[in-house]
Amino acid sequence: AFLSSAGYAATLTHELIHWTGAAHRLARDLTGCFGSRTYASEELIAELGAAFVLGDLGLDRSPHPDHAAYCAAWLPLLRADPHALATAATQASRASAYLAELRLAAMDGSLTTPSLSPGAASATSTLWQAA
Repeated sequence: AFLSSAGYAATLTHELIHWTGAAHRLARDLTGCFGSRTYASEELIAELGAAFVLGDLGLDRSPHPDHAAYCAAWLPLLRADPHALATAATQASRASAYLAELRLAAMDGSLTTPSLSPGAASATSTLWQAA
């Protein structure tokens, strides 16, 4: 259960950023297992992308109580690759732009993207109506 609508929006946007990584969308590597650098990279992309989307919508992002421990999982990646943060930010920016384009298309009635599943369409519609 979510303790607040802000918590729900943060989780929803995080998961929508993951959704954009599918091969037929932005084609990120989603094959990493928990603890791998690939997994850490995708989680960093999702967190940054969610922050970008929430910022674009004017919604506040409050840290979750276990956020520090969650972020600590990225440290090995960031230590091993000095470009990891910039790379993740670039990918997160692309993902948030992809969602913004879907938002605009949904708002003006021109949404015809077959890759938008009904569940994702409902979720994005709910989020954007709140903004």
